[in-house]
Amino acid sequence: MSNFRLRTFSEPEQYAQACIGFDDSFMNFPLGSLLDSMSPINTVDGGDQLQTTVEQSLRILLAVYKAEQLIVCLLRISDEFAWMLGTPRGVEEELSAKDVAAVISLLVPGIAAAAGTKGFDKVIGPRALVNSLIDGWVSYAAEHGQAVKALDPFFTSKVSYATRASLPPPCPALSHLKIEQLTKQEDAEALVSFMLDFLTHGPQKPNEEQVRRQLQVAMYLSHVWICRVDGELAGYISVGRVTPRTVAIRNVYVAPSHRRKGIAEALTRAVSRLYLGVEPVGIEGAPLDGPADGVKDEVCLNVAEKDVERIYTRSGFLIDQQDPATGKQGWFHSSFRGIEYL
Repeated sequence: MSNFRLRTFSEPEQYAQACIGFDDSFMNFPLGSLLDSMSPINTVDGGDQLQTTVEQSLRILLAVYKAEQLIVCLLRISDEFAWMLGTPRGVEEELSAKDVAAVISLLVPGIAAAAGTKGFDKVIGPRALVNSLIDGWVSYAAEHGQAVKALDPFFTSKVSYATRASLPPPCPALSHLKIEQLTKQEDAEALVSFMLDFLTHGPQKPNEEQVRRQLQVAMYLSHVWICRVDGELAGYISVGRVTPRTVAIRNVYVAPSHRRKGIAEALTRAVSRLYLGVEPVGIEGAPLDGPADGVKDEVCLNVAEKDVERIYTRSGFLIDQQDPATGKQGWFHSSFRGIEYL
């Protein structure tokens, strides 16, 4: 008999509290996304609505435990979003093939019970677990008379993180670059084209109005920083998916005419130092008491391009490395895959 058990949560607050005990960068995507979806409506002067909470009835919240250890969380925030799969750091490394099969055998019928036999379409998370879940769903569907085709990945990346211990010392060669928090509406409007270009390389096609509103929310939350060169806006960095212990770098973008000048690295180093509480920060006018979301233990990110990995490695991210503090793997392969109903 399997030692694993499936638990279904009805309340997002209860689910978040259960996951927070396992809060690390490997859990940031599902946990941070859930917490983002639970945030109240944000408004600016004049009362314009920027962001609304997700309809609670659309959330599906599943978790697999072994005793009191969280093994896997699987959630869907709404039917407009992919399912998100996560596992605390180090857990996946300890799962045998038999363990994975047992976990999937619980998740698949759990999905069907919560969302219906056609309620599963796409999922993002650790590559091996995503592949096992896709295979398990295809087999389950076939057993129930439904033809389903597994699709190739839409998008793959590496997820990694930096800590205070992994950060390098300040880089004098980058000290001339001016980095500041985004506070002006005209700068936010100028960033729309930057973010649109950035998102064209990701798994989902951007919408200009959605991007404009995302930037408004991010600016309101103090989640965006910009770099100027000779007074010209040259690049930006944004964060999100804030959890008690982690924060994610979501976008790093440099205008084509300003690339290969160290701007992406300077932005990454400065924001990482800010959130990890390491002086000097390197951001003009950085708050003396740290970021609005509080100092974190880990700053994480996804990287999809090999050439860009070098920038983040130089900035202290543990890509293709072990965490020297724990001896556990400091990164994992992430995959965004789906299925097609035939």
